[in-house]
This record gives sequence, C-alpha cells and structure tokens, in this order.
Amino acid sequence: MDTLASLALATEPPCESLLLRKPYGRNKPLISRTMMKNILGHAVYQLTIIFTLLFAGETIFNIDSGRNTPLHAPPSEHYTIVFNVFVMMQLFNEINARKIHGERNVFEGIYKNPIFCSVVLGTFILQIIIVQFGGKPFSCTALTIDQWLWCVFIGVGELLWGQLISAIPTHHLKFLMEAGHGTTKEEIKDEEMTEGADEIDHAEMELRRGQILWFRGLNRIQTQMDVVYTFQTGQAPVPGALRRQPSVVSQHNDSTAAKTLSSPTHVGLSASSSLTNSAGAVPPAAAAASSSTAGSEWVSEAS
Repeated sequence: MDTLASLALATEPPCESLLLRKPYGRNKPLISRTMMKNILGHAVYQLTIIFTLLFAGETIFNIDSGRNTPLHAPPSEHYTIVFNVFVMMQLFNEINARKIHGERNVFEGIYKNPIFCSVVLGTFILQIIIVQFGGKPFSCTALTIDQWLWCVFIGVGELLWGQLISAIPTHHLKFLMEAGHGTTKEEIKDEEMTEGADEIDHAEMELRRGQILWFRGLNRIQTQMDVVYTFQTGQAPVPGALRRQPSVVSQHNDSTAAKTLSSPTHVGLSASSSLTNSAGAVPPAAAAASSSTAGSEWVSEAS
C-alpha cells in the first residue's frame, strides 16, 4: 500500500502555484513545522480511532471481541474492522497529501492525474477483495454492508480532519520542532572547524595544484614555441603574436603558481625567455640548448 501511495503522489503534475513558489534554501529544515503539524495532527486522529475500535469496537458494532480469542482461532470481525478502518483512513489521507501547504481544495486538478485516480481506485478494489475473499491467509472475514459503510465514513473523516488541521496557522505553533535543517557557519564550533580544516585545505590544494600545473604547462609550451621561432627565423618573436594576452584570472593564477610551486626549471625557462625578448635574437646554439633543456625538464617532470 505504501508503494502504491508513493507512486500515486509522485506522479502528481506540477501546478502554477508550485512553479511560482520560491525555492528552499540549502539550510532549510527537511521536516518543516507545516509537515510536523500534518504528521502529528493526522496521527492524533488515526491513533484515537484505532485505539477506540481496538478496546471498544465490539461494543460499538455489537460483535464478539477479538482480543481474547485463542491463537489459532478463525479471523474475527473485530480485528477485520480495525484493519479495514486503518486502510480507509490511509486511502483518504492520500487525497489530503496532494496539498501540503495549507490549501483548502485538496481535489483541485485531481482528474488531470489519471495515475493517481487509478491507484486510489485500484487500492480500494483490492481492499474489498482482501477483506471479503482473503479469508485466513489475510486474517480477514467478510463484513456486512453496514460495517463497510462505517469504515468508509470513518475514512472520509480524514478529509474533514485535514481541513481542520489546515485552518490552524503554522506560525502559531512555535513549540513544534524542526528536523533535518542544515548547519550554518555560526553554529559550527571552533573545534569542529579546526578538525575539518585539514580535509578542506587538502581538497583546495588538490584543486589549486591541478590549475597550477595546467598554467605552468601552457607557459612552458609558449616558451618553447618562442625558442623554436627564434631558432628558425633568427628574430625575436613578435609581442602578442604567439603569446596570449594575460587576463586578470590568468595573472592571478600565474602569480599563485609562482609563489606556491616555483621551481629552478621554471625560473631558468623564464630567464631564457626574458633574455630572448630583451636581446631580440639568440645564437642558434643557445636556442638549441634552451630547447633541449626545456624538453628534457618537461619529460622528467611528466614522468
């Protein structure tokens, strides 16, 4: 029954009020006061009915009590009525669950969802078959028409009780607790922040390390291209032709890379690049030496 109910409610199509509703924040509670109000409110009604039928049902319906029956006795009308009333209350409460934000008309748009109607109707028909023809495998006995009408009447009371719960303003129920809310920075103690700092720093370091290696690789490729261009033409590379124009983000990442992961190889390549740009041209032997040194350093670092 829970599976069918979840299937029926999950297929409910979105309405305009849902699409216009503001999204919930990441720190909002998983179980809000409105949900707590509905849960506790319907629990009060259902528990009151079930316990009343369990301890006084034989007097109300003028039937034999099922509390004192032997272990292997045939199914009793008493417990069958308790079971049937419980299912009827859940069945009609599915209709209440269609509107959970205080809406009055719980039947609005119900015919636009044929799956919901089919599931509710199919559950009702299946309950009739179980009660009337289930017998001992389901611990049920056949009920009369009057008993069925009383069970359905008590189930319909869930709809009336749901209207009463919706009439109660949620902001007046400050005593209801919320559960599952997110933890903000203000609620985190200094000790907890210190304990989790290593994991946060490790994750950020891994991310920054990947970015730094990426920009270092781009800078070295551009330096090698400058060296090859100088070796082939004997002229200094045209500013801006082969080297990208640095943006604000790239300048920040390059400065971070220079501060955190500075290496002699990178310094040597930068020096050779600055020497090339200042002198205008380098001898072929020096260009070849710089190219071979940069290639060997690239291979050694990659390995």
